[in-house]
Amino acid sequence: MMNKLGKTLILIHVVICVLLMTWAAGLFLKFYDIGWKEPRKDLSFYVPSEIDQRVAAYYSVLRAKDVVVAPIKPAQDAWFEATNKYPENHEFYRKELERLRTAKDPIEIKTFEVKDTGIVTDMPGKQLGKPVLSQPIDGIDKSQDKLFAEMAESKTKLEELTKDIQSQIAKNASIDEKLKGTAEKPGIYQLLDEEAKIQEAIRFEREYLQPIWAGALEEARLFTERYERLKATLDRLNQARQDQFKNKKKI
Repeated sequence: MMNKLGKTLILIHVVICVLLMTWAAGLFLKFYDIGWKEPRKDLSFYVPSEIDQRVAAYYSVLRAKDVVVAPIKPAQDAWFEATNKYPENHEFYRKELERLRTAKDPIEIKTFEVKDTGIVTDMPGKQLGKPVLSQPIDGIDKSQDKLFAEMAESKTKLEELTKDIQSQIAKNASIDEKLKGTAEKPGIYQLLDEEAKIQEAIRFEREYLQPIWAGALEEARLFTERYERLKATLDRLNQARQDQFKNKKKI
């Protein structure tokens, strides 16, 4: 046991001696400059010690902190203000969107006003406030749901009207077929053309036959008058003959 303890103390002594010799060699050879009485030189330039470099770096950090931290306060104040305004603005936008989407009665829709400085809000000079809705929009007074409902109703009416138009087109096609006809069956137009030709031929024949008919009618009238005269003469002769026959019987 004593032997092991002695060996351990000897090992510790050797390690400490080696560390002290290394530190002494570093001081003598100036491996690590911790601030000598006379600064060491690199060629013709003095090299600052580690302490000087660390002090300079510390003050550089302080100056950088001052440069960076100074603008943080206004940014933090603006962030806190925006954080406080967010719930109010969000609730305003939510209610306005709900009104524009689901209102059942006619509504008045307004838009925000824009100036050179930006959108006009209820916090003049700041963009954190709610926009002031002051510009009415003409021609729109219904919500989104109301417009969609009217569009669906109009679509239904349009479909019904389309069906009526298609039915009317089918009827017109049938009428058109009746009017124009087919290769097997003549249509009304063709029949009308043929009828027009017949009427034209009838007019031509009437114009041709009318003078002849007038002459024949005049001759018939003359023959009728002559017939009446002959009949009257014949009646008188028959009457005279009957009278003569009666007179003979009396004698």
